[in-house]
Amino acid sequence: MFSVGDEALSRVGLFDEALTPAYFEDRDAERRAKHFGVPIRKLSVPIGHDNSSTINSDNRLKQLNAETFIRNQDYYHDKVAREDYGPGGWDLGRRRLNSWDA
Repeated sequence: MFSVGDEALSRVGLFDEALTPAYFEDRDAERRAKHFGVPIRKLSVPIGHDNSSTINSDNRLKQLNAETFIRNQDYYHDKVAREDYGPGGWDLGRRRLNSWDA
């Protein structure tokens, strides 16, 4: 859990919409924040999380999650390798590929 203020968003940009539906969007935002000198303060407050109970309750969602996780991981690592600090590489084809809609 975290919050981001207006000034930080104006310097770092929004989450990368290409990292959909989940995974690596927070790592990407943190990397960009560090690059642009936006301070990050991590709180030491324990937060409970039910660790993917929705995904784990449905085999179809498990399979979709496995596929989109790998694609997002590859995309994120490619951005890191290119030293790409832009807010995102959103495109319709990638969004459709990673869509969980039936």
